[in-house]
Amino acid sequence: MHKTESKQERLFFVSPLIVYLCSWLLVLVLYSLRLSELQSYGMAEIAIAAMIFIVPFCIFYLVGLAFFRAVRELFGKSTSGPSLSTHGQVGLWASRVNGMCAVFFMLVVLETIVAGYIPLLSMIGGAQISHFSFGISSIHGLVLALGSLLASASFYCYLRGAGKRYLWLSLACLGVFALLVTRKMIVVSVLQMLFVWILARGMPSPGRIALMLVAAIIVICVFGWIGDVRTGRELFLSLSNPSFHYPDWMPSGFMWVYMYLVTPILNFTNATHVIGQFTNDASFTCSLWPRVVRGAMGCIEVEDAFAFPYQVSGAFNVATGYINIFMSLSSPGVAAFSALHGVIAAWIMAFKGARISKVVVYSVVMQITLLMVFGNGFLNLNVLAQIPLTWIVFAKPRTKLKFL
Repeated sequence: MHKTESKQERLFFVSPLIVYLCSWLLVLVLYSLRLSELQSYGMAEIAIAAMIFIVPFCIFYLVGLAFFRAVRELFGKSTSGPSLSTHGQVGLWASRVNGMCAVFFMLVVLETIVAGYIPLLSMIGGAQISHFSFGISSIHGLVLALGSLLASASFYCYLRGAGKRYLWLSLACLGVFALLVTRKMIVVSVLQMLFVWILARGMPSPGRIALMLVAAIIVICVFGWIGDVRTGRELFLSLSNPSFHYPDWMPSGFMWVYMYLVTPILNFTNATHVIGQFTNDASFTCSLWPRVVRGAMGCIEVEDAFAFPYQVSGAFNVATGYINIFMSLSSPGVAAFSALHGVIAAWIMAFKGARISKVVVYSVVMQITLLMVFGNGFLNLNVLAQIPLTWIVFAKPRTKLKFL
């Protein structure tokens, strides 16, 4: 009992509510430092804009969690947390992962044959191509979603004792994303694997957390150095416009991270001031549809989506995961969406368990919740499609299956 309670205490600190609040608290604290001249709005205006989505999420999460837990108690289902999976269950999950990984890699090979190139290798060779145009139109997003869910599912099988083969399968999925130059899917998959680890093993030890922080600092330094080589240190610093003398010894990567953490809420706040006309349509769902449908809806292609009226600078176009909803439905639409997000997060937390489908869906919702600072995974096909694909791939069999 003591171990179960201890594990539940650790899981509390990675609940959607805690992750959501900590991510936005970090953004607000960093914004308060005012390290860039681009930060034209004061903290009061930034905080008021943030409350449009923070308050509804928190209220509906807490109410929803209490309701869902009451429902579980009413129907006599345990709320003590994930139960241990049996060896047979792990074997079944592993066989399905094997089969679906084969499907994923075959689809990637097919897309490569159709495209006639591999994005990363072509870029290294000096070709002027866009990775956005790679793949088979209308199915590429589903292929990426399948790869991300398999990275998480393979990692869970590894943690449950299925063997190192499944760790390598996870890394192979990440390797495919690197070859396709889709940094977003790498970030999405790595975060999901982190939340899978936490649900399966509990919070990392203080030593491992410290190691992760050191690794993050090293990555920032390396990224800044690469950016200095590609773009030029002085050019980037002129774009970010530091409000202080930037030391020569400090990598530009630190300023890059700072700007990409604070400019989304800055752009969103700016939108609440400069946008007075709203489309009042479903255009905010554009990223949910295959490319052929987007064209019929008049959606902006990704390559063209780098200039919006809410941007305080042409170099920074991110404006939180709520900006498209705001531009369509204004502040009430944002509040309603955030409330729905809170209910979904509460449902995931109340009904979490050791089944692989529940673990993967938990990890998907958690990374979406964390990355709302930058974008909205609920409204992105590459990310959201993982949830229905997970339910399909890992559906409860009516008979014993060796392969899906």
